[in-house]
Amino acid sequence: MRTLVGLEPLGEGEPPILTLLNRLDFPEERRTLASVVGPVASEGWQLAPLLGDVEAERRERVAVSRAERRLELIDPGAKHRVAVGHPAQELLAEAEKLGVDLVGTNATSRSGLEALFTGSVARSLVMGAAQSVLLARPSAKTGPLHAVVATDHSDYAERCVGVLTALAPRGIERLTVLTACPKRLTDDFDDLAAEML
Repeated sequence: MRTLVGLEPLGEGEPPILTLLNRLDFPEERRTLASVVGPVASEGWQLAPLLGDVEAERRERVAVSRAERRLELIDPGAKHRVAVGHPAQELLAEAEKLGVDLVGTNATSRSGLEALFTGSVARSLVMGAAQSVLLARPSAKTGPLHAVVATDHSDYAERCVGVLTALAPRGIERLTVLTACPKRLTDDFDDLAAEML
């Protein structure tokens, strides 16, 4: 199984998405860590456009080099990719290029209002990825997971369960399946149960 892990921004400590992936324990996972550096502008561009461009390119190279070193420190055994551009667009393009099965990233920690104006990388990935997307929040928990699968028994929900089964995570100790049905059906079940007693 191939995973693309988008780490944006690159912070200190183990990113929550890597903690979650390690807890899920996918068999034979081949992981690529990716970081996207935003385009760098130079303050001197208005005064001397050519020098401003040279300075912006230098700053961009420095930012890319820092990101590459940070990815190497986070997971030396993984493949690493650093791109320049819009984070969601670059991660989606990289996922397609690599043909990954799963795209993972940290869930946004911004407020809903802030995400409305600036956009959310996680939301863009969920909306735009052709692959399954895994979002992670910080957690102090370790060890096996308790997963919950909610289904309405639609074809889409059945395909999602099929994908989960195919990915075969070994770190799920307990799986709870929830279903939803219209209120009238639960009333019918209650009436039928009353008649049977």
